[in-house]
Amino acid sequence: MPKLKVDPKEEEIRQLKATIAKQTNTITKLERKVEKQKTTTALIRCPEGQGGRSADRGGYNTQEAMGLKGLDEDYNRRCRMVKRYIHEYLSVFKPISQQDKGRVALMIIKIQRDIPYFQQFEEGWPIHDITRMYLSNEQTRRRTDIKAEKLACGEESDAEEQPQRKGKKKAQVSFAVPETDMEETDADTDGGRKRKMPLKKVTHTILSDDDDDDDLDLLLKPTKVPITPKTKAKPAQSPKKDGECGEYMISVFAHRSLTLWAKKPSKSVNTTYTSDAEGSNDNAGLEDKENHSPAKSAKLSSKKSNTATATADDTIVPPALTPPPSHRKTQTANPLLTWADLPRNCPAVLCTHPLPATPVPAILSLFQRQKNLVEANGPKATGVSFIDLEICQAISIARRRHFVMQTGEARGWPATIDPFNIRTRIFSEPIHSEILSLILKPATLTACPIWTDFLLAINHDLFDFNSSKTKYEYPQAIKHKTCGYYGPLGAFIISSSLMRFIAVNEAKHNLEQRFFETLMTTVGQDPHFSGSMYNDYDDSNHMAMKDFVSFILVPFVAICLIAQDFPGLMGGIQGAIFERNNSNEYGDLVHPEDDADEQVHQLHHENMKAIKALSTDSDRYDHLPPKKKQPLPPPSSKDGAIPSYPPPPLKHDPVSSLQDATAPPRHRKKGEPLGLTIRVPPYRPVEEEEITIDDFALPNLKTKKTPAPVLKKEKKEKAVKKEVTQAAPGRRATRSNPQNEDV
Repeated sequence: MPKLKVDPKEEEIRQLKATIAKQTNTITKLERKVEKQKTTTALIRCPEGQGGRSADRGGYNTQEAMGLKGLDEDYNRRCRMVKRYIHEYLSVFKPISQQDKGRVALMIIKIQRDIPYFQQFEEGWPIHDITRMYLSNEQTRRRTDIKAEKLACGEESDAEEQPQRKGKKKAQVSFAVPETDMEETDADTDGGRKRKMPLKKVTHTILSDDDDDDDLDLLLKPTKVPITPKTKAKPAQSPKKDGECGEYMISVFAHRSLTLWAKKPSKSVNTTYTSDAEGSNDNAGLEDKENHSPAKSAKLSSKKSNTATATADDTIVPPALTPPPSHRKTQTANPLLTWADLPRNCPAVLCTHPLPATPVPAILSLFQRQKNLVEANGPKATGVSFIDLEICQAISIARRRHFVMQTGEARGWPATIDPFNIRTRIFSEPIHSEILSLILKPATLTACPIWTDFLLAINHDLFDFNSSKTKYEYPQAIKHKTCGYYGPLGAFIISSSLMRFIAVNEAKHNLEQRFFETLMTTVGQDPHFSGSMYNDYDDSNHMAMKDFVSFILVPFVAICLIAQDFPGLMGGIQGAIFERNNSNEYGDLVHPEDDADEQVHQLHHENMKAIKALSTDSDRYDHLPPKKKQPLPPPSSKDGAIPSYPPPPLKHDPVSSLQDATAPPRHRKKGEPLGLTIRVPPYRPVEEEEITIDDFALPNLKTKKTPAPVLKKEKKEKAVKKEVTQAAPGRRATRSNPQNEDV
């Protein structure tokens, strides 16, 4: 079929139409982006004036300014959402002017992030208006409730205790009190005017100035607890001047104080509380009032919380409870820290971490210090913000501790350690054979990952490591000698048991010499030790057994124990090493070294006694690791000789059967204390002999033999020198003054 010829002009027109359509689509997309940017950047600004006020007072209606006029349900829903954030970030006991500006700004940012509707308003001004009105309404309701409660308490006291007395008429004043404290005023729905609430009438009697003073005492009397005066004679009271007034306080509640103005009372008399069984009742108190003319009231000071002062005919509430701190500076403010002073979240700016349910003492002490600083120098004092950062750091540490504890519970890491179980597992298979193989076989030591990590930590400077007096010069090596969730306490138990293990197997396998040969072979086979300096590796500079136990055997045994605790770990010994590294923080927190109990001390004491019974080497005791707490210290080396026989099986000592029973029985003298000393034979001074001419006789020229007296004398001198050398090797024996020789 022949192809149709296409007109070049039509093809050009088609291409131009396609280009126009493509450009039109691009223009449409750009226009949409520009409109979106305009909509995003054009934020709704805050109207002039104050929200919640009418236009006549220079304000505006917040609901109408938000564009929600007639949409009461949407407006109330968003107000409820803002109130939840107010309770989380701010204190409802303070107006917005007394709130922390940083926390208010943080709350607005959080609300705009969680509720996208408020992102269209510049600086979140509706949130600020809703917060201000809600806190203001809370303050109004709080003051109204307190006032109504005080008036109700006064009315009940007046109805119960005031007798029928003839007097002048009293004015009746009624106060409007809301029926419930759950209602709140809405300053925006009716153009800034408050919504009317159903009210009830509460009457309160106000006394005139001409009434008797006893009526005021009866009206303000808080309780029925009578007070009797002390047996001491009352001091003479000065007459009261007319018109003299003063301020005094009467305790109405256990946590509030009401300041009233009345005539100045006379001197108060210290009184004591008496019960009804002691013969005091209400009628007796009233009769005593009528017969005597005591002072009208007493001044109760918050400084004297342990003593009660009142007049002979007045009653007060005993200050049994410590009043909570007031958010305003009043005379009853509590200088101590209470739960009301603690925030829900961290006080640091831009930190939303919640405060722990049970704060540690470090956090409470920081809050107490901050409170004292604010009360002394104000909320903007120097150092308040720095204390906020310290509190934030302490909260982070507490959260980390909580996370570590939860991780340990989830992974099944033990919260307690059985020291005798650990020792039994060390002396049992297969850990027993693994330890001996690590000490006696160079191939096993070379393939051990603990040994490889140790050499990398010290940069293969084995000579320098052995010659250094302190091992803290190698922090990486110390970092690798951890025991995972067994912690420092488990490391001490393992180290003590390993030293007993070495003492038990020393005679069987000659561990000291075999260990030196193993190190020699390992050094010779390792290419890192091919230098000339390692050719002189001998007994004088090899690695000490106590260092090998501390840096190699202790973490190796801990890994073996972890592998036994979790047989399902993947990766074999590498999986156990990974589990140890992850649980180091848990072990340091749950099993610190200073947390040893009686069982740990008993086990350590048994191990030391067994070591001394099995070995006569004085350096064996030095191999034991140091301890912080030792309520059961080992026998002192100055008390006497070591026991000459293996001790009987000890309680909770399953390893005593592994002791070397082939040691010759040696008995300790009666009354001889246990201890560690070196047995030194007594020094024998040379017997004094008379020197004669025969001692200097010349040898016979024919036989060439020395006379007998000279030979006898030389033999005696050689015998004495030999005994002195064997008794105190490395020491100089003084024949002239043998008593000064240190044994």
